[in-house]
Amino acid sequence: MSRFCSTFLFAFAFASFSLHAQSSASRSGSFGVAGFDVPTAMHTLFGNFNPKAESSSYDVPQTTVLDLKGSSFKIGDEIVIQPLSTLQTTESGQRKVILLTFAVPKESFGRSSDDLKNFECHACTPLIGVAVFVRGEVGWKVESSRTAVARGGGFGDPPTEFRVIAIGPHTKGIEMIDRASGGETTLSRVIMVPWNGKVNLALHYIASDDNQGDCGADADGMPCCANRRRLAFVQGAKRDYYDILLRLSGTDMTDSQQKTVLGWERFAFADGYYTMVKRVGDRTTLERFIAASR
Repeated sequence: MSRFCSTFLFAFAFASFSLHAQSSASRSGSFGVAGFDVPTAMHTLFGNFNPKAESSSYDVPQTTVLDLKGSSFKIGDEIVIQPLSTLQTTESGQRKVILLTFAVPKESFGRSSDDLKNFECHACTPLIGVAVFVRGEVGWKVESSRTAVARGGGFGDPPTEFRVIAIGPHTKGIEMIDRASGGETTLSRVIMVPWNGKVNLALHYIASDDNQGDCGADADGMPCCANRRRLAFVQGAKRDYYDILLRLSGTDMTDSQQKTVLGWERFAFADGYYTMVKRVGDRTTLERFIAASR
């Protein structure tokens, strides 16, 4: 029996700390921002946009800082980028639009001449890109962007849950929620922060993990377990950026035995990223596994 709370992911997913969603997500996206033209924005970012395929051709940038180990990508690879969704916010009195994109390897895209958007990328976790546009006197201009901020989703489909969050009294970030479900469920959250013209993957953590669909009498007696981390923004030493407090509670699996886990971690913002400044209490088996795989 597995010694992990969530069992089905470990063969391939967490060596790179990327969750593979079990169900296909819609690739149509949500674009309802008045006065903001997505095709124009895509052309601005990537120098081209095919309206029939609803995509841009590009390469994985040489400046990519995202760890691509174990992924379907490497620096310089040709990729196809599609718009995913848009978010709206106001920061320091300025109206902003956040364009989210996702990319798959070009070699897996457009295999059917009848469907330019068709691609086969069943083992692919897409690259997630973010661009922040600000409204100027003569239209929209790019304030910050990065083609590959994170990896998310799975089977060629991106995550669909994104939202704007307040990471300071007057500062906004973007949160991505990535779900992996089978007999078990693991939920990962990514906080992305615009910084010096780029967008950083500032914090990536597992928000919850359970084996509720694969435990008990119907699973050869595997004990049930479930744990979660609750996030709170708290005032820290930085005036413009809150600290993050993650509180862990619940149960975990250790050598096929259920164990209560309790603890907390505090992160402070510095140079575009959240860095742990203190940890008290337990770490889950999954967390230790991920750390050992890096």
